[in-house]
Amino acid sequence: MNGLSRKAGESSFDYASRMTSQGVFTRYAIDLMKNGYSLEEIQSIIDETRMSLPPMFEVLDQILAKKGVSVPKIAAWSEVDNTTIYRIMQGTRNPTRNLILRIAINLELSLEDTQTLLKVSNLAQLSGTRPRDLIIMKALLDMDKEEHDEIEQINQKLIDSGMPDLYIKS
Repeated sequence: MNGLSRKAGESSFDYASRMTSQGVFTRYAIDLMKNGYSLEEIQSIIDETRMSLPPMFEVLDQILAKKGVSVPKIAAWSEVDNTTIYRIMQGTRNPTRNLILRIAINLELSLEDTQTLLKVSNLAQLSGTRPRDLIIMKALLDMDKEEHDEIEQINQKLIDSGMPDLYIKS
């Protein structure tokens, strides 16, 4: 068993969080290099591990259950119809990046949990190199404060900065 394997009793969400943390694959690849593995072997091991990440809908289901939020409630908060969320939860529809961000903000997820949800959705994680993402990252980092921005305030900051809001289809 390698350091990237799913641990006994580890939830899909916890496994996805651990596997999508910054640099986990890089650190593992370096360890493999130091132990004499070829580049082809390393790539194969990393690819196989990436394929073992839990599906996004499984991770989202665990987040909703943990937060005690129903599908109709998150659909209403995120301003999409129930059918869209149900299809995402069944794995028959892929969410947009903006929808995942709206869900994360409405659920008051941490930046780390939002990054995990984006990663298992096969969507670009938030990056410090994109000005729009910086605004969103700051809002997510502030989620643990009593006074934090709601989605409308975040959208207004994006619009005021000349950037697309979170309801633009991406």
